Amino acid sequence: MSRLLITFAALIGAAAVATGAYQTHGLKNALERQGVEPGKISERVTHCEVAVKFQMYHALLLLAIGIRAEQSSTRASYIPAGLVIGGVALFSGGLYLNVFTGNLLHWSIVPAGGLSLILGWLSLACCPTRKTLGNSG
Repeated sequence: MSRLLITFAALIGAAAVATGAYQTHGLKNALERQGVEPGKISERVTHCEVAVKFQMYHALLLLAIGIRAEQSSTRASYIPAGLVIGGVALFSGGLYLNVFTGNLLHWSIVPAGGLSLILGWLSLACCPTRKTLGNSG
């Protein structure tokens, strides 16, 4: 399961890099071609920047959780991982939905994602770890 978390972290990180590159090099022009108002373009670009940053930070956190899970004999690392994955999906995904479509399914998607990310960090602090047998150092 820890390999799956590391794979998720890598995919989330790669997607953040790709989205950040698009945001930097093509998003503004694409939104202009769609006829989005200049003020809304600036807002959407800013939202994309925030989404990319949070996605990348949490890809790194998920990577650390995956590495920690490899070294631990407890499944407690999967609680923060689930909260982080769900939080990224809701927080960054909600912002991306607004950036690329101009719509948000429900106003609470992004704050719910933020809460999930906060709980992921807090649950990481609360999760006990034990070293696997044979790993004394």
